[in-house]
Amino acid sequence: MTDNTQRDENVAGDLVAGLVAGVAATVAITLFMPLAAKVVGFDPSKRDEEGKPQIGTPRAATRSVDIAAVETTGEKVPQGKKGLATSLLQFAFGTALGTGYGVLARKMPVLKAGQGSVFGTAVFAVADEFIVPALGLSGRPRNSGAKAHGLALANHLVYGLVAESVRRAVRRRIT
Repeated sequence: MTDNTQRDENVAGDLVAGLVAGVAATVAITLFMPLAAKVVGFDPSKRDEEGKPQIGTPRAATRSVDIAAVETTGEKVPQGKKGLATSLLQFAFGTALGTGYGVLARKMPVLKAGQGSVFGTAVFAVADEFIVPALGLSGRPRNSGAKAHGLALANHLVYGLVAESVRRAVRRRIT
């Protein structure tokens, strides 16, 4: 086997492992989010002091869906279909993120530290605390309460832990 063939197989295996990990981690975070919010008494539909969605809540994804729909069709998603459209967007994003993680985990082993908790924390910090607010999809981080930040971090820790566990298991099976 040549070095290029082995490298191609490694990348393909990393992509497959990441894809499966992204699906599993997205399912896990989807199930965990509402349960965790209920346990700590957090209402994700509550808006921040400026009337914008709090960080780490599904409302940011719903705003993304509406913006994309308006840009492509000229109309917002009908109210009765927003939940499904939001779920599909979150599932696509989580799966794509996991696929990227599958490749990056080999190149940047630090992401695997803490059984994937470093990856989950990085996703929380970059996405929820920076990109999503910068795009105006949620309020500014300083306007969301400690529960919103804590839950968003916990959600992404679950995502990272599941992503790494599944990625590692799939890589072992296909190597």
